[in-house]
Amino acid sequence: SGSESNGAVNQGSAGEVIWAFETDGSLFSSATLGLDGTIFINPNKTHIYAVDSQTGEEKWKFESTEDHSTPVVASDGTVYVTSHHRLHALNPESGEEKWVFEGSTETSFAREPAVGSDGTIYVGSRAGFLYAIDPAEGTSKWVFESSSSLRSGASIGPDGTIYIGSDDEGGRSTNDSLYAIDPASGEQKWAFSSSGSIYANPAIAADGTIYFGTYDNDTYDGRFYAVNPDGTKKWVVEPTHKGQINPGASIGEDGTIYAGGQDHHLYAFDPANGDIKWAFKAPGSITETVRSTPAIGDDGTLYFGSGNGNLYAVNSANGEEIWVMETEHWVSSPVIGSDGTVYVGSRDGNLYAVASASGGLADSPWPLLGGNAQRSGSKK
Repeated sequence: SGSESNGAVNQGSAGEVIWAFETDGSLFSSATLGLDGTIFINPNKTHIYAVDSQTGEEKWKFESTEDHSTPVVASDGTVYVTSHHRLHALNPESGEEKWVFEGSTETSFAREPAVGSDGTIYVGSRAGFLYAIDPAEGTSKWVFESSSSLRSGASIGPDGTIYIGSDDEGGRSTNDSLYAIDPASGEQKWAFSSSGSIYANPAIAADGTIYFGTYDNDTYDGRFYAVNPDGTKKWVVEPTHKGQINPGASIGEDGTIYAGGQDHHLYAFDPANGDIKWAFKAPGSITETVRSTPAIGDDGTLYFGSGNGNLYAVNSANGEEIWVMETEHWVSSPVIGSDGTVYVGSRDGNLYAVASASGGLADSPWPLLGGNAQRSGSKK
């Protein structure tokens, strides 16, 4: 029926692997923490797994032959995951499918969904549609149609506004934008035009400021934006190194924003003006990018993966490395358990449970990908 606690897991030296769970695929997506501590992971084109966080044993698996998003867990425990143009709702105890919603068959859902405070699920597609889905029956409540491909996952602001990013994939539009959508009606509140494609989920500060990175497919420049809740620009910065700011950002307890780039750096941005406080360089070639959204521990430690196969623990105050754990391939975005255990997937096919000195997740505005350990797209 699921593990009751993961309190006994985080034992051993920080950075030490406690257990590794081998899947039958490659973990492009990230691990998600269920309400009872179960870990949900999604290897590409194989299965969705539920793994006991204490023992690393499989609890169940849901079979699928399509690519999947990072799982998202709702407040009632339901697990949501996308596969191509389908959204699956799964029972967290058994893995049985409650319902499946099918979007436009022209193209796929872009990334993981977000879940509103009333349980409504929001998911965008590369065809330019943002769907609001009723959690009871899996039926559409409304559909917003943009003029460009919706490539990011959705995030939800403090007032319930839905934010989602786009790009001009396939020449559908020359307008890369961040959209703000009213959750009740599905009407556009505003659209902020950016200088590049938005691939990653926006991060939202306590005051409603929206942070996101972009990538210009022509110049290969990456920029990082802060946008006010009314859709006006707060600031924009272009890091000194070339490369997209591709993964989502995290926000620390003091408001500092952390995001990685294709130039294999993790940056710390000042929330007031976007000044770079420090930049941590993950060793490796230019192709070995930081495409992992950092998870922030309650002691301020940042945990993030890199294309060089490493999971890093870095001091958020100064950007200095604390420890590094090596895997065989690119590492996705970590999640932190209630006792500080760090769970992270790798393209080597393994889910790792790693000991840390943190005591849990930071109580910050946006401490990891998806805003909370259930990845539901808002600050709980």
